Amino acid sequence: MRRASCLVLTLLLGWHLQVPAQDGPPPPQSFGPDTTRTDIFTGQGSTRPGLSCDGSTADGRVCTGFLASAVDGTLLDVTVAVPPGSGPHPLIAVLHGWGGSKGSDGYLADPLLADGHAVLRYSARGFGESWGQVNLADLNVELADLRSMIGQVVDMGRLHLDPDAVGVIGVSYGGGQTWLAAARPLFQSPHGASVRIRTVVPIVPWSDLVYALVPNGRPEYSLAPAGSPKLSYINGLYFSGLRTSAERPYPNYPGYLVAWDTWLNAMEPNLVDPVYRQL
Repeated sequence: MRRASCLVLTLLLGWHLQVPAQDGPPPPQSFGPDTTRTDIFTGQGSTRPGLSCDGSTADGRVCTGFLASAVDGTLLDVTVAVPPGSGPHPLIAVLHGWGGSKGSDGYLADPLLADGHAVLRYSARGFGESWGQVNLADLNVELADLRSMIGQVVDMGRLHLDPDAVGVIGVSYGGGQTWLAAARPLFQSPHGASVRIRTVVPIVPWSDLVYALVPNGRPEYSLAPAGSPKLSYINGLYFSGLRTSAERPYPNYPGYLVAWDTWLNAMEPNLVDPVYRQL
């Protein structure tokens, strides 16, 4: 009886101490031009594009190789696994976490394939064996890469994929992109097929990257005032994502990303510095 009374009291106190909900949406925010770095280190002329497949329709296929993103021709390292049967097969794109690659999430891909789904995995630009530089899941870069990869593989008739039954699942960095994929679920493939993303499954994602890494105590409006950087997270992510590769002898982080990290480590939070305004 005493435990039940304590539970009721706790619930009542929790109800009374709740912070009132924000009235209406956050105020409008004006943004400057998007900060991205594309059209460089694309791999064109260094890596041969195209997928090679083994297996058969009866036994299932696995296709690997490089596909050029429609964004800027950057070649991304791709694997598509197709289950046995004539299809059409639903397609699931699996997006890896920060610093990972297309091989990072086999524990997700293998059960999906066993359940009859075709599975698309690719290394995001700047990671794994893919070319290009990282642009922090930009709507006009990494999200356009996702649509480009999906569109190209659904156009491959030998894979027997269903463009009207596409899902996206992603972890962490890939989980954030999974949320964003839902913002544009309908698009056309290069050959004109109507592609529909019907399901998204983000796993441990971020929904507001600024608030996740530079929180200011105002989750409903995370851009002002300037927040305090979580340097343990920021530096941990920064160094874990650096790539050293003899086959890719260039920095996988663009200059603006290096400048952001340097500023966050050197300066106090403020809205005056032009680098912060780029964030």
